[in-house]
Amino acid sequence: MRVIVVSHSAADHLGGAEQSLLALLDHWTAADPAVEPIVVGPAPSTAMTREVLARGWASTDLAMTGWAVWEADGGRAQRRQREIENAAATRRIIEIVEREQPDLVITNTLVMPWGALAAAHVGVPHVWFVREFGERSQGFLYPDGRDAALRDIGALSHTVVANSRAVADELQPHMPERDIAVVYPPVDLERVREEALEPRAPDFSDADRLKVAVLGRVTRSKGQWRVVEALARLESSAVEVRFIGGVLDARADEQLLRRAARLTVAADLRFLGEQPNPFSIVAQADVCIIPSEKEAFGRSTLECLALGKPVLTTRSGAGAELVDDRRTGAVIDADDFDAWARALRAYLEHRELIAAHGEAARQRADDIAAGPHSLPLAVSVLTAAAGGAPGALPERWRSWVERLDETAAASTRGLATRARLTRLATLGLRAARHPVRASRRVRALLARR
Repeated sequence: MRVIVVSHSAADHLGGAEQSLLALLDHWTAADPAVEPIVVGPAPSTAMTREVLARGWASTDLAMTGWAVWEADGGRAQRRQREIENAAATRRIIEIVEREQPDLVITNTLVMPWGALAAAHVGVPHVWFVREFGERSQGFLYPDGRDAALRDIGALSHTVVANSRAVADELQPHMPERDIAVVYPPVDLERVREEALEPRAPDFSDADRLKVAVLGRVTRSKGQWRVVEALARLESSAVEVRFIGGVLDARADEQLLRRAARLTVAADLRFLGEQPNPFSIVAQADVCIIPSEKEAFGRSTLECLALGKPVLTTRSGAGAELVDDRRTGAVIDADDFDAWARALRAYLEHRELIAAHGEAARQRADDIAAGPHSLPLAVSVLTAAAGGAPGALPERWRSWVERLDETAAASTRGLATRARLTRLATLGLRAARHPVRASRRVRALLARR
């Protein structure tokens, strides 16, 4: 069976979506050696391309961007440049589909629709793996809005697969005529447990305190500020908190420490940064916190459970599916800071709960990994889709596809320069209107570089 897979990331590291895709393809090709993946991704897709080629699969990188991206600072010129590049990429994917005659086309994450459009145009069944909520607050903007994009995902696919029930529930109103499969991203729990045993100097200083690990890159959307607010209400110095994850927003760690000082938080707070092996730190903790308001899945949540750690997480995302409230941790309304404090106080005052909930957490992780939403379901969904009907090209995309050759052949000469000048002018105006906000943005950009 020949399968074309469209990946979305050109990063120099593998994100969760890429790791999940590779694990799925590894599992599928091991179960059925006749499966031949052909992976198409944005250039330069260094990390993904390296992994694909190491497995002996075919790889093609194309100059393309997604439809779900922040508004272009470069204005009309940048948007036109992207449209031309994406049209050329879609034309190229159509050529690959026509040449390779695959049994199935797969799109990984909702970021890029070009493989789905190509599959519908040629008449090949398509499966779309959605691994995010795709909301504006998370950095996603669409040419005709989010509702239209989610309807397109349903129309263009034989099958839609979500990485949690929470994401499936978000998608369902936009594609009410279909059942959405739920397949949890695979997590190698044995590797997590092995790495947790790696020797490491103690990161917590007092054995008598409640040791708390907070996981996630330090940025507002990950919600570390909720932990600070909860600690202010807890009013106890018998707590040590270690934040594990790189600082994504410039000086976000300093801002959190200033917030803690302003709220007179008595707990010991330290930021440990990005860690090659976070599990050896988690192993030292009593309790873990995943304070993001809306996680699409929660890989870190499952990893903490696997290490026998009770997890406190929010109710609005997929963490509520993974954590069994008051048995393997606590599920809390995101901004109910008193509830966060009560959950921490329960572990602080009743230490026997840590061991009891921890043992249940380890068993819960094993049950999830081997449960009905694991990789065998994904393989059965893909195998069934390969013999199914192709998706339908939505009306609003038909004229775009009909003009594909004309758009792809258009010149991009001068567009990059115009986009750069527009971007500089836009940033200059923002700096004049909001100098503090602009300086923060510049610091964030420099930090990411």
